[in-house]
Amino acid sequence: MLTGKQQTKEKQHKTHHETQREIDHRAEQTFLWLFGISFLFHFAGCIISVYFIENETKTSHLYSFYRTRVVGERISALKTSFVDTLDTQYKDTCPSQPASLESLLILQTSFNTQLGLENVKQTWLPAQYRLLGLPYANGYWMLFVVFFLSSLFQIYFLCQVVCIDFFRRPCLARWLEYAVTSPVQVVLVACCVMVRDVHTIMLLFAAQLVCVLLGFPIECTMQNPANDIQIAANKTVSTRNETSLSQVKSISEDQIQLLPPKNEAATELLRYNKATSFTLWLLCLSASCILHIVVWFVLIDQLSNVLHESRCYEGPEEWKQPLQAVVYGQCLLFSLFALVPITQKIAMLKAPCADVFLNGSIAYAVLSAVAKTLLGCSYIAFVVLFPFKTKM
Repeated sequence: MLTGKQQTKEKQHKTHHETQREIDHRAEQTFLWLFGISFLFHFAGCIISVYFIENETKTSHLYSFYRTRVVGERISALKTSFVDTLDTQYKDTCPSQPASLESLLILQTSFNTQLGLENVKQTWLPAQYRLLGLPYANGYWMLFVVFFLSSLFQIYFLCQVVCIDFFRRPCLARWLEYAVTSPVQVVLVACCVMVRDVHTIMLLFAAQLVCVLLGFPIECTMQNPANDIQIAANKTVSTRNETSLSQVKSISEDQIQLLPPKNEAATELLRYNKATSFTLWLLCLSASCILHIVVWFVLIDQLSNVLHESRCYEGPEEWKQPLQAVVYGQCLLFSLFALVPITQKIAMLKAPCADVFLNGSIAYAVLSAVAKTLLGCSYIAFVVLFPFKTKM
């Protein structure tokens, strides 16, 4: 027979459990709608990409790459150097704004008769390079890969909604999705702003890959063991109905001490673990942000050059608006990803048991879907309007 105090406590635990089940149910419905709509958007992106792959008659979406080669010749008093001729003709390519062109980078040697290199003048020129053995990369295929892989991950996330606690912990699958799609997005943006140096492309791809993968350790450093205990407690109640609700206590920040320290050594160890966790969070976030800044500095700087140099040619300019939408849109949305762990950390400092991973999962899913959808729309508009193509 339960006393009045025990009955009151039992009712409190029962109310807490029912409230938690309502929260879980609402979260499950939210994630079902979120990943369901996200899957439809990504699947539609696959279909549209295939349509343009099959029906596009222009070749503005095909990109060849190059690696720089040093070429030149020995200067003769009887003829003009090839490098000098090239430099002179280069300066004539923009008659409307000749002052806007910088001189070619030239390498010259003299006074080295022993090696037979006297009066040799050289410069750097692009030589076509087959990346992965392919003569060119297809922008629509890159778009298809992004949408197709994301569609597969949306299906996986939909299957995990039945266990909503999956999204209350650091999610490696999420970062794997971004690791296989966001570098391709960055390469596609780079191709749009005419970055074709194969080594630059590789470094941009690698930088974005590492930038994204750092997201998982960032989440791990924010993991609160108290939340895991609460999740385990909720599972115990859900799966074992015969267990009395009073046997599983709701856990609040005031109650959780996790093996309360009984001496100075234990207190110091707990303090050290918290400090180490924060340091790792700060280091990983800083490294990720630095890589993000480098990647988008290169792309935005190149966009500025393209827009500036296009003034040398008279022709249609409608392609500039979608090109800027491609670059600035992706830069903005990629940057918003960095705000999510910062807001999560702030929320955890205010309430260490806050359900930050659940809300973070929603934010990441929305940002990812919007970024890919915007890329698809703006990229197609850019290709349709762009007047140039790579000579095959």
